[in-house]
Amino acid sequence: MKTPLITLPLKKTKDDTDWKSALDSHIKLAYGANHEFSNEIDTFSAIRSDIHNLKPDVLGRDILYKYYGQLELLGLRIPIKHLNVSFTWYDAFKTSSKVKQHSTAFEKASVLFNLAATFSELGKSSLSEGNFKASYTNFQYSAGILQFIAENFLHAPSGDLDPEVVTTFQKVMIAQAQEIFLLKMFDDDSANVKHSLAAKLAKAASNMYESITEPLKGFLSKGVPITFSQLTAYKAIYYDALAHYHNALHNKATSKYGAAIADLKEAESQLKECENTFLPSDFKQIGDFQSELSELIKIELPSIEKDNEFVFNDHVPSTAPIIKPLEGARPISLADQDFSATVGKDLFEKIIPMSVHEQSSLYSEMQAQLLREEGSNVELLDEELSSLMSYLNLPKSILELKELLEIKPDELRLDFSDSTQELDPRILSAALEIQDSSYVTEAQAVRRIKEELLSKLNNTQNLLLNEERNYSENKLRYGAKWTQQPSTMLNSSYKQNLTRTRKSLEDASLSDKKLESMISPYQYVLNILSGGPHSSELRNAFNPSLPDSEVSLLDIDDRSFNTKAKIGQLDSKVQELHNLRKERANTYNDLKTAVRKDDISSIILINKDNPNMEENVFRKELLKFQPYRNRIEATGERQNLLMQEIKVLMSEVLNDPTIKKNRLSKHSQKETQSKQLNNYLDAYKQWKTYVTGLKQANSFYKQLFNLVNEQHNSVVNYTNQRQMEANALGQDSLSYGLGSLNLEGTSQPPPRPPKDSDQDPYKNPSVFDPLLYASFSDNNQSRR
Repeated sequence: MKTPLITLPLKKTKDDTDWKSALDSHIKLAYGANHEFSNEIDTFSAIRSDIHNLKPDVLGRDILYKYYGQLELLGLRIPIKHLNVSFTWYDAFKTSSKVKQHSTAFEKASVLFNLAATFSELGKSSLSEGNFKASYTNFQYSAGILQFIAENFLHAPSGDLDPEVVTTFQKVMIAQAQEIFLLKMFDDDSANVKHSLAAKLAKAASNMYESITEPLKGFLSKGVPITFSQLTAYKAIYYDALAHYHNALHNKATSKYGAAIADLKEAESQLKECENTFLPSDFKQIGDFQSELSELIKIELPSIEKDNEFVFNDHVPSTAPIIKPLEGARPISLADQDFSATVGKDLFEKIIPMSVHEQSSLYSEMQAQLLREEGSNVELLDEELSSLMSYLNLPKSILELKELLEIKPDELRLDFSDSTQELDPRILSAALEIQDSSYVTEAQAVRRIKEELLSKLNNTQNLLLNEERNYSENKLRYGAKWTQQPSTMLNSSYKQNLTRTRKSLEDASLSDKKLESMISPYQYVLNILSGGPHSSELRNAFNPSLPDSEVSLLDIDDRSFNTKAKIGQLDSKVQELHNLRKERANTYNDLKTAVRKDDISSIILINKDNPNMEENVFRKELLKFQPYRNRIEATGERQNLLMQEIKVLMSEVLNDPTIKKNRLSKHSQKETQSKQLNNYLDAYKQWKTYVTGLKQANSFYKQLFNLVNEQHNSVVNYTNQRQMEANALGQDSLSYGLGSLNLEGTSQPPPRPPKDSDQDPYKNPSVFDPLLYASFSDNNQSRR
């Protein structure tokens, strides 16, 4: 079913718009003579040239979309009004009327008018091809563009752009879209048409055409063809008749025969008026519709009248029923027409006004503030969760509670024979170290060297005593004849050195006793540790027997079974808390990603003249992030609820009699094991100090032993020399007499004892008792 349609003629334009020179000059002033926008300028100029002789088809539509879109984008980046570019357009209806202006608004309005005209032509051609849906959409697109022109370009330099003219043609396009919507319904299934719906749609089409007929007649002086108003007048009458025809069929179906007869008579009357209405020859096709409808009414009316007369006797009203119109078409606004892909990328996207830079920085700071706020919220929620987990020792405490509820007291005893239950690593390490050490052998070696040292020291002192005794006996025997120097004059240094050495030995022995006293309280522990980390004695030491105890069956009541269920609830709620934290972190990361990718430069460009950008634009743009913030807030609310529930459940679980009893037993065992552990660690610590002191004592005694050897050798030499002198004096006294004996001239005195400074062996005393050995060292220094 085809119908004649009204289409808008294209406005003609002259190809004298010089974008190239104007843009080149402006950009050179801003970016210098060697700017990089030559290709973009050429492309933009070429698009303007393409609209000069375009046809109202799909290609022409895309060219107009592209030019208009690029022109809009250019105006956001460059003050076009300062470029002084001229635009020449001819009136669409009075084709000889030419208008030349420097106004970009005039250029945009003219381009949009041609775009609306192209859509009207596409609507007509689509219907010719039987594509009702495309035709319906194209006329709505045309209406939306005309509506935009009427609302935004109020000062028309030509009659075709007059707001009243444009508004009227916008209604023409909507009326035709309404008509096509109705025709599509007939085309889809004419045999099963819903007559009530058809009546309402036809009535709306009739009203629309009627409302625009008189305005179209008024635009004859502006060059609008009279045939337009003649066609709309005819269609207004025809679709009113069609509405009453279908309303009659609807009334017949609902047994309202009187109303049906009134509708048919009204339709018949309207069709007679159509016959008396002038219809241009170009639109004669719709006359066929009128003839077909007349034939249908001639068949239907007598039949209904007969049925009503002989069967129903329904009252026939004097006027036809009022039909409520139903509009099925509306303008599709320019903003809703997605032509961004057709426009393509902004040719001059690299040109960014300074004001846009400043506004972008402000928006970035608002984004950063949003992230800081949400980051702080996330951190606070995580800290609250961590605090609860730490305070209640979750989730570890849940495992402990499960064990405490299910085990018997005698099962609390740890079994270290199982490889999964290990001793403290420090104890194992200490046992291995003590086992591998030779400290007992070293202690025995120290005792042996001390015994040898004391024996040699006593022997050396005995040599001096024997020599003194020999001198005294000889002096008593020979009297004044015995001229050998007294021992006391020669051996005092030997005695002093030996005395100091003995004092050192005594002091070191005291230190050694103190060293031994450090480990004596721990000897039992050290004996166990010396067995190594795998000894049964060591493991038994940390696995003491517990007193026998039995759980009364009275303690295992329904509360314990309920407690088990509550522990399960605790477990699931803790897991949910972990999931909430993870979800919150993921949401915050998604928010950061969304903010990072958010680029509203084009929106800032469009709204750069907005007096209150922050309130009117930025805050609305930030609302796109509200779903992320809502999700984070929701996790916080759920977390707070779960935390309260967990606290209540934990309190109830801890009051279970079985758990209370087993907790007390386990605490006692842990306390015992802790004391045992500390005792063994203390023993190891004292042993380490003991071993260090033992090594230093061993070194000290070796040095002291070497010194005693030196002293012993010196004393041996001294006593041997004195013995030789004594022997010589004794022989001389027998041979020559005591009077002629000159011992001073014939014998050498015994060697002088070494200086004290050569006998100081105490540079490295045992360091176990620093105060004792420091005092001992000071004594040595003073003796020097």
